[in-house]
Amino acid sequence: MLNYVQRAKQAFHKNNDKEEYITLVWDGIKRNARKSHIVERATDIFLELYELQRHPRISGTEIFKLLRLKYNLAYSNRNSHGLWPWLEKKDNAAVIKQEKDGVETWYSVFDKFYPALRDVVKGKYKSKLNRI
Repeated sequence: MLNYVQRAKQAFHKNNDKEEYITLVWDGIKRNARKSHIVERATDIFLELYELQRHPRISGTEIFKLLRLKYNLAYSNRNSHGLWPWLEKKDNAAVIKQEKDGVETWYSVFDKFYPALRDVVKGKYKSKLNRI
């Protein structure tokens, strides 16, 4: 498990504060970003599509298309489409659900986390925690 996800989960289990949970994961993503900043960019695109479509499922194909158009970035990991730290898997944050349907992969944010994810990623939430 990623250290920052583990710390965020521990904090969430203590205080159940969704915004702080998302903040800790987001800070870890930014702190550990590779040169392409794929997770930050894929998360931003996921939220843009989610807000535009008001649709609970976003396709991985759409995420890839916008990564190329907006950032001129070719990314080919179809296992996560750049969203891996957020996915509902044992060692991940479990904020975004992943469903495979034939050749397409679909993503949706869990309702309880959507407002916090939107506010933290878009910079509308200011954390009360001291940064680790």
